[in-house]
Amino acid sequence: MPPFGSHVLKFCEAPALGAGREADEAYIRKATVPFFHPVGTCRMGADDRAVLSPSLQVRGTENLWVADASIFPRHIAGNTNATSIMIGERAADLIHP
Repeated sequence: MPPFGSHVLKFCEAPALGAGREADEAYIRKATVPFFHPVGTCRMGADDRAVLSPSLQVRGTENLWVADASIFPRHIAGNTNATSIMIGERAADLIHP
């Protein structure tokens, strides 16, 4: 499509034009990956079902903390990068006050 269409020389490993729906689907399945940020796999909370304490320490362990997007209770509306950085900074304060 314009304005970049004239600059595309070829699609790498794409099926030949007219190869059919099956070839197109196989290419799409091979060439695409999800771009989501998994979160919520290591729940933080004060109840017994939470994996982490509110101080990010793994329950039932010593000297083991989690400080990444896995502590999110659910996915946020935006990118997880800034929030993960904030969690890391807070964890540093909690672990080494």
